[in-house]
Amino acid sequence: MPNANHAGGVYLYEHLSALLGASHTVHVFAPSSSRNRDDLPLVESKFQVSLVGDGEQGSPKWGRLGHLAHRVLPEWLPRRVVREVARDARIVRECESADLVEFQWFESLAFIRMIANLIPDTPRLLVLHDLSSIASARSMTQGLPWNRALAALRFGMTRVRELRLIPLANSVSTLSPKDAALVRLVTPGLRHVTFVDVPLLPPGMPVPNPPSEHEVRDVLFVGAFDRGPNSDAAHWLIDTIMPIVWDEMPSVRLTLAGINPTDRMLVAAEQDQRVAVTGAVESLEPYYQRATVVTVPLRGGAGVKFKTITAMLERRAVIATPVGIEGIAGQDSDLIFAVADDARGIANGILAALRDESARNATADRAYEWATAKYSHEAFSQRLSRIYEAARAVR
Repeated sequence: MPNANHAGGVYLYEHLSALLGASHTVHVFAPSSSRNRDDLPLVESKFQVSLVGDGEQGSPKWGRLGHLAHRVLPEWLPRRVVREVARDARIVRECESADLVEFQWFESLAFIRMIANLIPDTPRLLVLHDLSSIASARSMTQGLPWNRALAALRFGMTRVRELRLIPLANSVSTLSPKDAALVRLVTPGLRHVTFVDVPLLPPGMPVPNPPSEHEVRDVLFVGAFDRGPNSDAAHWLIDTIMPIVWDEMPSVRLTLAGINPTDRMLVAAEQDQRVAVTGAVESLEPYYQRATVVTVPLRGGAGVKFKTITAMLERRAVIATPVGIEGIAGQDSDLIFAVADDARGIANGILAALRDESARNATADRAYEWATAKYSHEAFSQRLSRIYEAARAVR
């Protein structure tokens, strides 16, 4: 779906569209989870998608053990799902006739050993949106002791899984050179590790206008708030960062745009008219156009943050943490207005950008010119074709 409500879904849509545009025949298999079943009618007819097994790890029939496993390792699939996929004759037939079998996301590692055993001679390409162990490692330093202990357990189990299963791919593609370097570090025996820049510039997109100088200035943060790093950042904005901003500029508005806002976010919006929480929206475009600046105050997670690139393509100055710009720009880059890892630093960056229209627009213009060249569909399609040619040659 072109308007998927999470960054990974947006990338997958563009990835599959590029493959079809290059005259590849693509058959997608995915676990039959409730979310996938709900989304299946929305998938465009040009994609051939089949749902298999029963991917409900957190459903009641898995019992307390299943719920605990889902909390510790939410991206891992139950063994039952893997066995059901292994017994599905459609998958075996498709893989046997394929020139290449591709695995998307960390979750797909559950199937890679099965495919390697069943069809050892077919090249296997693993597309990693991020390294899950990195996100777990960051969570080990945040939150209550119980949450940090849980993150430590998740980190150990996830890193072992990465070490054991990533090498079963013939080739690995990531979404940034930084993640490619991390994969090489974790699995030094892999022969072919590369990256592709995400295609986030819509074809024919007009040049966005710079922010208007409204009386009420708007700070925007975008995210799917059922993801822990996004909700953590939203709570940090509400509780700590924006109060510093409001002490000096009381009329500034904070907009939190994205699906599944938390109760804490909704309560904040009810209690303070300066806080707007959108929930699910058809398009984020109006919120970017209304925004004076965009902030990406992420403290957890891993991989390239599409929301940062999108803000650049929307010609908006970005104030972010180091996590919010990783794989995109360095902390001293002139493409980002301000980078800080503490609340005071983020707040000061927001205040400076709101006060200095000339400096904010100059940063946004530089970032826009850079991002439009780097994240175009044409560049992505060419790069993906080269990755596929190389992956099919690796055995």
